[in-house]
Amino acid sequence: MAKNNRALVPQNAPPRVNPLMRILGELDNAVCAEFGEGEWTAKQKNGCLTLTGKTPNGAVQVKHYNKNGLKQRTLSACEPLSIENRRFEAKRLHRENHTQHEIAEILGVSQKTISNDLNHR
Repeated sequence: MAKNNRALVPQNAPPRVNPLMRILGELDNAVCAEFGEGEWTAKQKNGCLTLTGKTPNGAVQVKHYNKNGLKQRTLSACEPLSIENRRFEAKRLHRENHTQHEIAEILGVSQKTISNDLNHR
């Protein structure tokens, strides 16, 4: 008789929750209340989960790091900017050693736009 190798799950066991979905759930109420609903993307690299969203009120980026006993969360929000203000912020962030891709995510524009902004005199 063949044995069933599947682990038995108690009927009353709580459903498993994906950590990403848990974090998104925590952020959902707070971020949506302030910035409105939008389109969100999530990336995870080296223990850092980055959520980037475009909302009617601007761009939002949340970084959540949880590794080696250190928990850190940062929130960046950018209302729609004038071209001059966007160029100023792009150059400031570039001086702080952010990549063009990172700046684009923070400001809610394309990397090509940031490249043009950084080359503008």
